[in-house]
Amino acid sequence: MPLIRNTLDCCICLLPADKEKEIGFERLFQEIQLSKTPPCGGYVRLRMETFEKPILYANHQGGYRVCCPNCSANVAREFSRAVEDWRKGGKRKMNCGACHSSFLLEEAIGKPPFAFSRAAIILSDVHHASLGEEWISRCDSLLKEYRIVYRRVG
Repeated sequence: MPLIRNTLDCCICLLPADKEKEIGFERLFQEIQLSKTPPCGGYVRLRMETFEKPILYANHQGGYRVCCPNCSANVAREFSRAVEDWRKGGKRKMNCGACHSSFLLEEAIGKPPFAFSRAAIILSDVHHASLGEEWISRCDSLLKEYRIVYRRVG
């Protein structure tokens, strides 16, 4: 019997980082810590992750679909293989089996969304799968480029 995944994390992933965005990222983290109206209706734990190189933030439980940005073909198998190659030191590129176009892994369309990021704010065990309009507005103004990734954990 498969393990039931009943905990949902919200990852606010910073897309290409520069000094200005990193300052906004740290400010957003502080605002979440101090807020009386937390994002996602509340959470159990809050943490910030930063890495030297990008990592993949994705929902690895319950399946996902990855589509080619050029022809919309399902390229989940190719994506999975390309991610394995990248983790072994290969390039972060892949080819579509349908239209044969070549593109960066982060250009693929994830359903649900995923992100390659060097920094993320992790809200563990959130109450809702939505940041809320107020928090989306704050992310827009402080981060400019970011992606929200929800992932099931257990």
